Amino acid sequence: MVAGELEAPIRDDIRDEIWLKLWGNLCFNPVSALTLATIDQVTSDAGTRSICRAMMLEAQAIGDRLGLRLRVDVEKRMEGAHALGRHKMSMLQDLERGRTMEIEPLVGVVQELGRLMQVPTPTVDVVLALIRLRAKQMPAQVH
Repeated sequence: MVAGELEAPIRDDIRDEIWLKLWGNLCFNPVSALTLATIDQVTSDAGTRSICRAMMLEAQAIGDRLGLRLRVDVEKRMEGAHALGRHKMSMLQDLERGRTMEIEPLVGVVQELGRLMQVPTPTVDVVLALIRLRAKQMPAQVH
């Protein structure tokens, strides 16, 4: 990949990288689907940015208990997402197309890990309840 001029860093721990990816998807995806907003709107609006920050801090506390290390802080992760511009997150794309949203793999799993690690996840819990109900309101899912 490097020979093809693609960025392909080698990281010490793939688990940390997976957690970093989930860390953003946990909040950006359901908030985008609930608001019908693109990622630049989600990250620039004070209210939704605050919700995302709270969810990320809850997930960070879980990751800390699991021994995971994030190589960026919340603000840097938010700015990285904001830089994507008017991008529609995958959950919003699925919602618009009437497809099943990846709620459990992106949000439900963090709630479950929080319970296992005895880390409170009040913001994750609220957003998860809202996006689950939103999914129930969708017409029959296209697979």
